[in-house]
Order: sequence, then structure tokens, then C-alpha cells
Amino acid sequence: MDVIEDLGDELWIGLKIADIGCGTGATTLVLAKALDASVTAVDFLPDLLHDLEIAAERQNLTKQIETLAASMDALAFEEQSFDAISHLLH
Repeated sequence: MDVIEDLGDELWIGLKIADIGCGTGATTLVLAKALDASVTAVDFLPDLLHDLEIAAERQNLTKQIETLAASMDALAFEEQSFDAISHLLH
């Protein structure tokens, strides 16, 4: 998150972010908390999304995080729905 701090908080606060292939949501949680962002967390494994939902509740981030069980090959988001997309290969 040093990059965010170096560029200044104002640029990043309140973004709408899609976290594609989020897994258990470690990155999702950081993005939501550090950036006060609204994050749509997408993964094709519902069990991983359930773990993320539990973690989001523990960190009081449920209003900022929406989970979606879907394959990244079949996403139906409208064009320009998000300010940024996060996708980390594990």
C-alpha cells in the first residue's frame, strides 16, 4: 500500500473496484479498508466468498464489499462500471 500513500489519498478514496479471482479476499479487504472503496469481489468458488464475507463482517466492511460467485469468463458488468480492476495471480 506504499504506492497509494506516495500518490496521495485523495486520488484513491471512494473508488469502485472489481477484485476478479479474489479467493478468500485478502486483497479485497485491504482495498476496501485502505481506500474506503466499494469492492465487488468475484470468484467462482462460493466457499471462498463465504470466508470473505465472514472476514468482512469481522472488520465492519460488509457495506463496502459485495461478493459475486461467477467465472471471470462470464461477467456481465456494464461498461465503465468500475474505476479499477484488481486481479492477482496466486
